[in-house]
Amino acid sequence: IVFLFLSGYSFGKEYKQDWCSWHKKRLLRILPEYYIFVLAYIVLVLLLNYQISLKQVCVNLFLLQGLFTDVALPNIGHLWFITYILICYAITPLLQKVCKNSSRAAIVLVIFLGAFQVVSIPLRAVGIRLVVARFGAYVMGYYVSSKLVCKDRESEDIHRHCVRLTIPAILLNGCRLIYELSGMESHMPSIIGMGMSLIWQWVHCLLGIWLFCFLWCVFNKYIATKGISETVKRLITRLSEYSF
Repeated sequence: IVFLFLSGYSFGKEYKQDWCSWHKKRLLRILPEYYIFVLAYIVLVLLLNYQISLKQVCVNLFLLQGLFTDVALPNIGHLWFITYILICYAITPLLQKVCKNSSRAAIVLVIFLGAFQVVSIPLRAVGIRLVVARFGAYVMGYYVSSKLVCKDRESEDIHRHCVRLTIPAILLNGCRLIYELSGMESHMPSIIGMGMSLIWQWVHCLLGIWLFCFLWCVFNKYIATKGISETVKRLITRLSEYSF
């Protein structure tokens, strides 16, 4: 969630015109390494005589493991992230159009995410688990960067948002932890349990946003102000070249 919010925040600072080139660059950063890893994993699993189905293989090859989590290849569940970052990249042109040109961007984005959230409920019945809060973090990062943070006082604005989010993030995630550890869901009707599950997904998203703001403030106060060595700068630059 933190990385999805960070990605949206970073792209919200930019203004793109050549979307074909931008998407091509994004895909070339992700897909070659992804397919090398997945194919190597499949070969290794087969050599070790573990059972995997053609359906599982197809889900991962078609980049759908983030939506069909129950039938994706086992033990590499973290690859759900690839599905959602590709969704984020797909909606970025829309985000730019809304955030850069609309005075009611917040309302439009709430309706946009709300519509996806409503659609995600019946999709569960056919085994598609669309977690809207995941790419919702990207959407909110893009909006915050383009609408709520001024470039001239970026650190001050983020610090203010961090302070505002601290109590809600801690209290709500505390409630989420108690709910999950107490087993309350097992005693609730399924419809209520599903509703609570959706709420906790957004609460988890809130924690990720607060954590981003908190780490920004810590970095800005204790690291950036004291300077960064050239070695660390080169390391960050090199890692950035290979990041998603």
